[in-house]
Amino acid sequence: MRAFLTPKELQEHFDTHDSQREVPVDEASSSPSFSSCNAGYPTDAESYYNLESEVNELKHLLDDEKRYSCELKKELDRLHEVTANQTNLPKEEVPYLVQQIQVLEAGKSMGMQFNN
Repeated sequence: MRAFLTPKELQEHFDTHDSQREVPVDEASSSPSFSSCNAGYPTDAESYYNLESEVNELKHLLDDEKRYSCELKKELDRLHEVTANQTNLPKEEVPYLVQQIQVLEAGKSMGMQFNN
């Protein structure tokens, strides 16, 4: 690959080599590679309908995910409350204890990786 020191050199190189490869628009659009690129694209009406149905599906998935995450949050809060009641700890301290357990487990797994 040749290096160009100035933008002018690059432009001159582009102009000379690009003019040698000029292909008429009609020939390019009728070439097999061009038609294969556009073969997967539907017409405007089909495209609009497909996009609209895809957006609706994504909206439904988002609603499902919101409901699912809300239920998970409720379950997590319930578990925190149960844990706090069993250990006579304030409910606010449970997340900190859970976080400490996670850090200890991560440290343990890192230590085991270094030993292997």
